[in-house]
Amino acid sequence: MYKTASSTTTPTVTLIASHPAGATIRSSNPFGAETKSSTGISRAAFASPDPIGRHRHGRDEISIEPDAVGNPMQTVREGSRWMLRLDDGQDLFETLSTFAVRENVRAATVVFGIGMFRQATFGYWDGSQYQPHEITVPHEVVSLHGTIARQDRVPSLHLHAAAAGPDHRIIGGHLLRATVGMLQEILVESFPGRTFGRPMVESFGLKMLDLEPPTDP
Repeated sequence: MYKTASSTTTPTVTLIASHPAGATIRSSNPFGAETKSSTGISRAAFASPDPIGRHRHGRDEISIEPDAVGNPMQTVREGSRWMLRLDDGQDLFETLSTFAVRENVRAATVVFGIGMFRQATFGYWDGSQYQPHEITVPHEVVSLHGTIARQDRVPSLHLHAAAAGPDHRIIGGHLLRATVGMLQEILVESFPGRTFGRPMVESFGLKMLDLEPPTDP
């Protein structure tokens, strides 16, 4: 049962499954390279009145979307804001990239995120490359922020995070990869009608946010 605060009825939703064919998703990894996964959307409707499997109540919109390997993700939209719930085992970058493609989010901020990482790799920029630090013990996510832009016509994510381990010590930095543990609650705020770019800046050797790209990235 999924409801918005203003809804008094249970919305009918569509469960959507992904398949290997479809758009290419790219997410950050160490040293400015990119990893790829393919995602496509095949819709298996379960008596939803909305052909794309969403329930609307006023300005609110509720849907269940897949990540790149078909795991569902619950989302609620109001205006330019989305509240996302990611579940145990989902790849954070792939799931957010799939969301950005589906909703055509081309300029956005990840306002906050809380939950848990099952495992994650943080990076520290030493002036020439990211020095990775991997955690393999589940950590509580106490902070998650970032931006969603475009590069080579696919989503480009830049995320920073801080997480606390069982000894209550905090580790943080540039997030290179992460797998959700239990769940992740994320608020995304978009800038409708805008596109952010993330071109390579050779003087720094980094891909950096461009708020006014000269061409469609």
